[in-house]
Amino acid sequence: MIIMSRFKHINLIIWILIDLAALGVALWLASSILHSNVRLAEKDNQVKIMAAREEELNTLERGAKETANDRALLSSYFVDSRDVTGFLDSLESLGQEIGVRLDVQSINNSSNLPPKQVNPPTTKQTNEPAKQANRPPTLKISFKGEGAFAGLFHLVKLLEQVPYELKINKVSFSLGTSSVAEEGSPDWTGSFEVELLSFISNPVK
Repeated sequence: MIIMSRFKHINLIIWILIDLAALGVALWLASSILHSNVRLAEKDNQVKIMAAREEELNTLERGAKETANDRALLSSYFVDSRDVTGFLDSLESLGQEIGVRLDVQSINNSSNLPPKQVNPPTTKQTNEPAKQANRPPTLKISFKGEGAFAGLFHLVKLLEQVPYELKINKVSFSLGTSSVAEEGSPDWTGSFEVELLSFISNPVK
């Protein structure tokens, strides 16, 4: 009986050890699976992030291509300081199309003007130079036009419709020195001063 009892105890211990070993293997497998799932999730997130970045780059590239014409058109609405002559030529061509002879009197680039200081600045005026320095450059053009009154009036309307941000500072009409033009209508003279606000000033290098 004692031998049988010892044998049962040994078998019980063996089964307990086997169960513990099986439990350890199960825990190890569960831990391995958990770590594998975590690594897979991290890789999946990295793939998603890379795909999202690639999609953003593709979207930016498509947007750049789609807006290329718009950006080129927008750039044409600004006059570069290196292309002032071209702007003046287009202005004279505009006058020729409507039968008005234009003569440019003066050109004034505001970015080249020194700051005006008549009196020492007071406390309220100390911020004025900074405000003036932050103002964008403009190009003031004074010119005269000669032709029929209808042509000069038409010129004003065309200036209001040019694809530039143009401010008309001064317009005045007067009867010209020649009493009769070639077509038999009175010859008029117009004095104009316009300010080109869509002007980009480039420093001289």
